[in-house]
Amino acid sequence: MSTSLPERALERFEEHLQGLPLRERKKLRTRRAIQEHALRLFTERGYGATTVEQICAAAEISPSTFFRYFPTKEDVVIDDEYDPILMEVFRKQPPELSPLEALRATLRELFPYIYEHEREPMSQRTRLMLSEPALSARLFESMRTGTQGALAELAAERSG
Repeated sequence: MSTSLPERALERFEEHLQGLPLRERKKLRTRRAIQEHALRLFTERGYGATTVEQICAAAEISPSTFFRYFPTKEDVVIDDEYDPILMEVFRKQPPELSPLEALRATLRELFPYIYEHEREPMSQRTRLMLSEPALSARLFESMRTGTQGALAELAAERSG
């Protein structure tokens, strides 16, 4: 049975993570633990009622550690690790596709696989982003400066 492109991309992403030095893998585990605790607390107590200090206590880290990983409380919900995967899948699209067609094909391939494997955290994050005005605003800013910039780079590569 052949492996789909997004599945291979995610496998390569996981291999990349395993190939990181111990220090980088530890940082990634810490980052993910902070996000997991934050999402749990936001679900239990509400976004506005949860403080950074409470997240830090649950994750057993200091506030300074929190802010090394996430510049703001909003970023603990907004940030993810999918842009490199999206870029890899986009670059593997057939060259005859326009940038927009390649993006559509990428999203059709990638989102169902990610959603299948990350359903609950993704659902929690999406509910928060849609229900909290501060998160909605931060999401748009993040899209403008992060993902949108990566997509512009990919479109420029594809169109020459």
